[in-house]
Amino acid sequence: MATILGLGNPLLDISVEVSDMSLCTKYGLKMGDACLAGESHQPLYHELVSAPYSPSYIAGGATQNSIRVAQWVSGNAPGFAAFVGSVGDDAFGTQLRKAAEADGVKTLYQVQPAGTKPTGTCAVVVYNTERSLCANLVAAESLSASHLDTPEVAAAVDSAKIIYTAGFPLTHDGGAESCLRLAKLAAEKKKTYAVNLSAPFLCQVPVRIYPLGVADELLRAASLPRRTCATTAEESQSLTATEKHTPSTPLPSPSVLQRPPGWRYCVRRVRFLQ
Repeated sequence: MATILGLGNPLLDISVEVSDMSLCTKYGLKMGDACLAGESHQPLYHELVSAPYSPSYIAGGATQNSIRVAQWVSGNAPGFAAFVGSVGDDAFGTQLRKAAEADGVKTLYQVQPAGTKPTGTCAVVVYNTERSLCANLVAAESLSASHLDTPEVAAAVDSAKIIYTAGFPLTHDGGAESCLRLAKLAAEKKKTYAVNLSAPFLCQVPVRIYPLGVADELLRAASLPRRTCATTAEESQSLTATEKHTPSTPLPSPSVLQRPPGWRYCVRRVRFLQ
């Protein structure tokens, strides 16, 4: 079974090289930029797979990319790396699975019902030495935490020594709940759980988390100023050197927590809002 398991938002990268900026102008794309797809971008993905373009298909999404690299670093050891995410029941989903498994990654996708959520895609338009990215998330944001309970995924979670997620799944309920469950399990089973902050905005949006610690640790954490992310090398070293605590007592009720001015808490989970 897998040694390293990733969970994230899987996207099928559809990459094309263009000879001019007409395609970018048509869809309002800028070189050296990345954006989320809106309604005006929806025809782009089917246009990229039609003549005169000859697209390359790559298994993408931040976490899946990292898992592909981990599999490669392992020397393509069979079953070394596996990935959990959500895709649609469509041609793009089939192509995504094919691309990931061609790189040796074990795919543990939750497939959304046909005709509901299409597979997430990312248009990659390359012009000269620059590129423009346009991500259409759809099914990628539809992961259910219950997918972790399916026999194949549960077995992969149990066997994994390292569990890795990016910050992006925290922006949707199923992804956030899945990450929290994996973090709690990793603490209990003494596995390594790694999280990539992924993007500056993810350090700023409100995130609900299970507070893992005993009562005095939670009281101390609640009294500290809100930290977003490290701004210097020294701060990065300080953060990575922080002692890890595994819960030894039941989670306290919300009334135990002291509430700094301007912060709110929700039952059993904590939401930091300034």
